[in-house]
Amino acid sequence: MNESLAKTLYSYLLQQQRLPIPGLGMVLIDRVPAQKDSAEKKLNPPAFKFRLDQYLDAPDTDFFHFLAQEQGIPEHEAMQRYNQWSFDLRNSMQVDQPMPLGAYAHFIKKSNGELIFETERPINPFFSRVPAERVTSRALHSDEPLAPA
Repeated sequence: MNESLAKTLYSYLLQQQRLPIPGLGMVLIDRVPAQKDSAEKKLNPPAFKFRLDQYLDAPDTDFFHFLAQEQGIPEHEAMQRYNQWSFDLRNSMQVDQPMPLGAYAHFIKKSNGELIFETERPINPFFSRVPAERVTSRALHSDEPLAPA
C-alpha cells in the first residue's frame, strides 16, 4: 500500500473518527469516558476504541476532497487510488491471517466468511490514572490543605 495514502487515511480516521472501507464497512472510533475505580481510589483516563460497523461503508461527501487535497492530486484520481486500495485490501485477506490496518488494528477473515475486526492496543496510551480522593465540604472551607504535601 502507498505509504502516503496510508498516512492520509489514518489522519482522516483520527480527525473524523470514521473511515469508510467499501465492501468491509466503516471503521469508527468510540470514546469511553473516564471511569472511577473505587477499590483503588483512582480515576481511569478516558479511552478510545476502534469499532467496525459492517453495514455502513459509504464515504462522506468531503472524503474524496480531503484525500485529493492531502495527496495533491485531482479528486477523480484520489477516488481511483482509494477504490484500488480497498479492493486490494479485501482481495488480499487470507482465512485466519491478520490483515493489518495501521499500527493499531487488524481484520481477520474466518473460514465461514465472517469478518472480525480487532484492536491491538489502546489509541491513547499516554493518559495515566490519577488519584481520586473525596473532598469534603469541611476541607473546602478551612485553611487545611486539600491533599497531603
